[in-house]
Amino acid sequence: MNPRLLNLPNLMTFFRFPAGLVVLWLFVRMSPENYPDGYPVWSAIAIAIIGVLTFLTDFYDGRVARRYGIVTDAGKMLDPIADSLFFTLLLMGLALSGRFEVSIWFTVIMLYREAGVQTMRRIAALKGVVLMAGWAGKLKMALQGAAMGVFGFALFVNDLRLVAVGEPALIVLAWLGSAVAALCGLLSLGAYLWQLPEMMREQKEQS
Repeated sequence: MNPRLLNLPNLMTFFRFPAGLVVLWLFVRMSPENYPDGYPVWSAIAIAIIGVLTFLTDFYDGRVARRYGIVTDAGKMLDPIADSLFFTLLLMGLALSGRFEVSIWFTVIMLYREAGVQTMRRIAALKGVVLMAGWAGKLKMALQGAAMGVFGFALFVNDLRLVAVGEPALIVLAWLGSAVAALCGLLSLGAYLWQLPEMMREQKEQS
């Protein structure tokens, strides 16, 4: 394996791939059947830690790569994929959880959005263009992170018995966060569609 692929920024990006699976498992486990006497504190703490680490790795991976001159094409492509996969698995976990039961259609929207983006990346790659996350992708991640961060914080303080948020309020926040994540995904897909022809035209002019 190319050692450049295992540089620090890419390892920070790689973290988000298994992190999404762990969050999926934690939310799927959240059901009255599994925890009839109340939801465990460790589960909320684990979700909070993973959420914070996900935000930090996404915030710093590109900055570290540019600071030390170790930007790679693999990193450019994997970063937005890791972001989308994490949020798709998060929405899937909320949909499969017996606690929140968020609509599965939010997950379906994210899956189709990712399929569309990956198709455009493949088209761009065939033309010698690396389609990486632009301002729309970064804005999407920021809004998704903010929406899910509000929900995650409410879940954390509720399950740690710090503030009695209540199950109805948590369900509403889960739905709102999922809706924002799905909507941001669709808007960023539109931005990619707008960006692709211009990038390919610039590449053609430079060649």
